[in-house]
Amino acid sequence: EGLKMMENEDNPDNAFTRSEFLEAIVRVALVKWPKLKPVKAYERLVKDHILKREKRNLDEIASVRNFMDTDEVRNIFQPLLKNIFEWIFLPVTMIDEEQK
Repeated sequence: EGLKMMENEDNPDNAFTRSEFLEAIVRVALVKWPKLKPVKAYERLVKDHILKREKRNLDEIASVRNFMDTDEVRNIFQPLLKNIFEWIFLPVTMIDEEQK
C-alpha cells in the first residue's frame, strides 16, 4: 500500500520527513535482507551500499574543487564575476538601500 503521509501542523506542505525517509531506508534494507533484524539490515545497507558510494562521490567533489581552484579556471571566470557583481549585486544593493 505504500507510505501514507498525513498533513499536520509540523508538516503543512506534506513534505517527506526525516523519519519517513529513515523508515523507507529500513524498509528497503528489509526487502534486500529479509532474514536480518531491522537494525542489522539497515547497518548492512548503509555499510555496503550508501557509504561505499559516498566515498567515491566525496573524491569526485574534491577533484572538481581542485580543478575549479586552478589559475586557468580563475582567469576564465574573473571577468564574468566582475560583470555579475556589476549587473546583479550592485542593483540589488541599491534597491536595499532605497528601502531603508
